[in-house]
Amino acid sequence: MPYEKIGKNESVCIAGEVPFEIPENWEWVRLGALFQHNTGKALNSSNHSGELLTYITTSNLYWNRFEIDNLREMYFSEAEIQKCTATKGDLLVCEGGDIGRAAIWSYGTDIRIQNHIHRLRAYSEICVEYYYYIFFLYKHVGWIGGKGIGIQGLSSNALHSLLFPLPPLQEQHRIVAKIKEIAPFLDKYEQTEQHLNDLNVRFPEMLKKLSTIRNEFIAIATICRQTNSNECMKGRTLRLSFWQVKMGRNFSF
Repeated sequence: MPYEKIGKNESVCIAGEVPFEIPENWEWVRLGALFQHNTGKALNSSNHSGELLTYITTSNLYWNRFEIDNLREMYFSEAEIQKCTATKGDLLVCEGGDIGRAAIWSYGTDIRIQNHIHRLRAYSEICVEYYYYIFFLYKHVGWIGGKGIGIQGLSSNALHSLLFPLPPLQEQHRIVAKIKEIAPFLDKYEQTEQHLNDLNVRFPEMLKKLSTIRNEFIAIATICRQTNSNECMKGRTLRLSFWQVKMGRNFSF
């Protein structure tokens, strides 16, 4: 059973909080024990003191990437620059918008963040990419921003208390390497799944059209056999070619 000890208090069982079982040499830890975290600066159009600098909002932050064309600017004081600046290797997480969406700032230049983004900076050596994938997992199974027992918002307090599985450092890197190895196959699976979903949506209408075409050709073929007309058969072939092009499929009856 997993237990948590805070300060000098007695250990408390947290079995009801952990979402899944982990190996014996792993442990459950609160995110706040792994990362120093804070949000950025709130928009204030009346503030014109400090240095005018670019910043990012949740609209610039996507899963594992940033869109940084046409960045906005606002004024930052020295203290705000220190607090609100993301540097290479920081994990950035959306507090608003698509709650929990995350990406690692991998650029060589620093950037400021707006108040609906959390900046996570590790206290000690960990594999930040591993924790990016944990956020991805928690988000897509509904444990962050989901329904029911999922965390609906992601305030600083909610973020601080999130339970994360902590494997040994070498294991963190191994997990990330394995995810990257299978990622291309997952992309192909997603594309195939989307194609199947599209077919499922289109199939009833396609089936209706094919049924109409089949009945039409059966009627034409019956007339052709009865009349033994070459012109009739030629017309049937032309009609078939027309529908093959129209439906975008090769088919025969």
